[in-house]
Amino acid sequence: MTYVYDGTWDGLMCLVYRTAKDKNAPEAILRPSDAEPGFLFDTVTIKNDFEIAQATANALKKRISGRMLSDAWFALLSCDMTGGRAVDMALWRMLANVWERGKKTETDLADESAHVVRRAARRTGSEYNKYLGMVRFRDLGGIFYAELEPDCDVLTLLADHFSARLPGQGWILHDLRRKRAALYDMKEWIVTDMPPPAAGPIENIEKGDAYQDLWREFYRATTTAQRLNYKTQRGHMPKKYWKHLTENPGEFHGNM
Repeated sequence: MTYVYDGTWDGLMCLVYRTAKDKNAPEAILRPSDAEPGFLFDTVTIKNDFEIAQATANALKKRISGRMLSDAWFALLSCDMTGGRAVDMALWRMLANVWERGKKTETDLADESAHVVRRAARRTGSEYNKYLGMVRFRDLGGIFYAELEPDCDVLTLLADHFSARLPGQGWILHDLRRKRAALYDMKEWIVTDMPPPAAGPIENIEKGDAYQDLWREFYRATTTAQRLNYKTQRGHMPKKYWKHLTENPGEFHGNM
């Protein structure tokens, strides 16, 4: 049997509940974008139910440590838009084992699914930590705006951080890759669909933004070209992240 779920945490919890109820191990786990209409004969589509998801999550919390459940959440966020479904299957296997065996699963070093989940969780955690130091806001007339294109779906993690870090400032975090944005109104934040902006207006505002100019000047003033370690810098800040930085790390790299 193939199961299709929406890739959300609630969807995953409902998937665990449904397979436990059916007493059926999935042959495959897909998301709607992966499921082809011609191959849906032996497919079950999981419908999200908040109450079931909450009850399943609470039941799992009693069976495993908060760290293991946190790893599951971070692993879920590691999947990109078109691949990584092996993580979905590993998540289901690990949580299904927890459902049946409880805390014994945490000491089972032979459980390959747990290793896959932990590796995926570390990937998300690593990218989240990188973005904590690399988000660059622009002032769009009183609203701060920042673009990002993460490999992992770290938007909600960053939104939670910046709502606490900048509680008195409205802001928008725009994930261009997934065409979604987190919007904060100084009270609460929400995530909504948002297409990439037209290049013209954003670029024009950026060029005249005094905050941007100040940040660039700070970067130039505090950088000693003779002491730069390019290899270490690229290790902490790979070139794929430079696109949305206010400062230009390549300024002292020549044409690298």
